[in-house]
This record gives sequence, C-alpha cells and structure tokens, in this order.
Amino acid sequence: QASQQRIEELERLNHLKDDFVSTVSHELRAPMTNIRMAIEMLEAILKQSQTLEAKHITATRYLRILRDECQREMNLIRIPSE
Repeated sequence: QASQQRIEELERLNHLKDDFVSTVSHELRAPMTNIRMAIEMLEAILKQSQTLEAKHITATRYLRILRDECQREMNLIRIPSE
C-alpha cells in the first residue's frame, strides 16, 4: 500500500515537472523566435546596404555571434519530443 502511494506520488511529481518544463520552454520560444527574426532582418538590411562586405569584418563577426548564440538558446529550450 505505501509503495503504491509512493509510486503514484512520484508519477504525479514527474507529470508536474513535465508540465513546468513544457510551459517554460513555450514561454521562452516566442521571444527567441522574435530575436531570430530580428537577426535575420538586420542581416538582410546590412547586406542590402553592403555593410557586410569584407571591409566591415566587425559587423559580420558580431552578426555571426548573435546568430550562433540565438541558435544555441533555441536548442536549449527545444523539448525532446518535438
């Protein structure tokens, strides 16, 4: 009897944990998607204005850092079942 109650409690806690992780992941995805879209728009504008040419290596490097870090964060918040 006690073992069964303990198992049920552990299952309940595991479900609560899964719900929490899912909610947090969902809440983080929206701003990260907006950040990723802003990076893409910035990249397009800089390419159009020819700022991303070889002579502007710093802008290119910073943009790459932004893109890479954004992708890293997106990977962190991805739910394994997706």
